[in-house]
Amino acid sequence: MEVPGQGNQNRNRNTATQVVQEAQTALGSLATNQSGQTTWPVRWLAVPEKGSSWPVSQYRGPNLVGLSNRIESKPYEITEGTLRDKYAELAANPTTRAFVQNRLKQKGFYGGSRVGIPDNDLSAIRGWLEYSNTIGVTADRALEEMLKSIPDYDKGGGGPRYRVSNPADIRVAVKRAFMDTIGRGPTEQELAAVVPGFQQAQIQGQMGTTAAPDVTTFAEGAAQFLAPTEAQGYKFLNSVNRLFNALGGV
Repeated sequence: MEVPGQGNQNRNRNTATQVVQEAQTALGSLATNQSGQTTWPVRWLAVPEKGSSWPVSQYRGPNLVGLSNRIESKPYEITEGTLRDKYAELAANPTTRAFVQNRLKQKGFYGGSRVGIPDNDLSAIRGWLEYSNTIGVTADRALEEMLKSIPDYDKGGGGPRYRVSNPADIRVAVKRAFMDTIGRGPTEQELAAVVPGFQQAQIQGQMGTTAAPDVTTFAEGAAQFLAPTEAQGYKFLNSVNRLFNALGGV
């Protein structure tokens, strides 16, 4: 016999489980942090032997691997200063700037925004560097990797058209969802995983492979997946607070 209210609890539990599973599917290949243990995507390193350039060694560390299959830098610190430095670097070389902007436009980092508008360019650069951190490669290598891993934003010619949310809007929703789910905002590393993860889930929804996600629901599931211990503790704390309030603060 079903206890009154138990059916709703079970449905809610199933919904919550589904949300976490969907987030895990989208974020499973990304850098995650659970119980203090960080797991990074596998990249291949070339052993520095004379005459050898074959990738023969697995690497799961946090640093970024370049086109030469060697560790080249730490993850990008994505600050306003970093974004403006990258913007200035591109502006100094019109040929490189045009190439990068075209690639980012092709892969959806501009969304439906125009190229060449400073705010739009900075937003696209942020998404580019976040994607680089997420897959553990340098920015120049990320431009090559996205050709293989991200569908074109607009294939044209009657083909499917993909639309993804602006990274800045996603970040706002993710920060709010993390606060509601685990009692703190996301780290830059978590944002670097969740933002492109949600965009990829959007694309998959438009391709018909999964249901189109809601950003808040996705972010709540991502918070539970990336920080399960904190999510459970925060849920317990909220339950205690509700009980305390129900008893009149006694």
